[in-house]
Amino acid sequence: MEVERVASTGDMVGESPRWDHRIGQLVWVDMERPIVHVFNPRTGAVADHPIPRPASSIALRDAGGYLITDGEGVRGLAAFPSTGICAGSQVVRVDEGGGPCAVNDSGCDAEGRLLVGYGSEVTPSVGRVDLITPGAGSDEPSIRTLRDRMFLPNGMGWSPDGQVLYLADSYARVVYALPYDPSAPGRLAPQLGEVFHRAGPDDGLPDGVAVDTDGGVWVAFWGSGTVRRFSPDGVCLCSLRLPVTQPAGVAFGGPDLSDLYITTASCGQGADNAEAGSLFRVASGATGLPLNVCRL
Repeated sequence: MEVERVASTGDMVGESPRWDHRIGQLVWVDMERPIVHVFNPRTGAVADHPIPRPASSIALRDAGGYLITDGEGVRGLAAFPSTGICAGSQVVRVDEGGGPCAVNDSGCDAEGRLLVGYGSEVTPSVGRVDLITPGAGSDEPSIRTLRDRMFLPNGMGWSPDGQVLYLADSYARVVYALPYDPSAPGRLAPQLGEVFHRAGPDDGLPDGVAVDTDGGVWVAFWGSGTVRRFSPDGVCLCSLRLPVTQPAGVAFGGPDLSDLYITTASCGQGADNAEAGSLFRVASGATGLPLNVCRL
């Protein structure tokens, strides 16, 4: 599989790529800059939209537009104006817990609920994953913790039947495979057999996660310059080598969801690696699952 650089965005930490089927384009954020990128694969152009503060993730919203997570909460973006800042409106105020804990990645389940991860790069066991459920009618959304005592919850993806949540904990070097009931998610308590993959000391840190229709689990490994595909039982089937060392997010896109997009980071990289922070694309040979849309 050939890795192609399709956009030179120079992201400090390019994260949370999402294929927006409504417009046939890819959206993602830079965690260190207040900006949302939109890539048009038909023209190769990238449109940059300013937001009030850096976001850690982005999701599609069924009411139209997007949801982003930042240090203040979950914010709705109705649309991208041609000029000006996309201020949006706060949908949910999140509690980062104080201290070293900060909001990180998110994922939307099949019922339109948003899972948000919080973690720390320096303090173990303070991270958690919260579930935000839309309120009925005019009721406020509800928030409850599905799992705590984590390090840095990161990429999330679901099996084709929605019954398994694949969840990366980057600084624990682990990808979990957790039983998940889409109709009534319960607490994701630690259990035997939950470790889907444990990265070795030279493997890099598991970051972004995407799942294909055959149940293949694609994981970006920060620091190793690789994206790997695993079978549903955790066997590594292939490994893609990138020209940069810090792949962060992965997402399927394109008309048939067969293109794998990879966001990367330039933070901590020397000036000699001009491709760091770019957007890459691979003809994966697989078909990705359609992206769930959030009902918040």
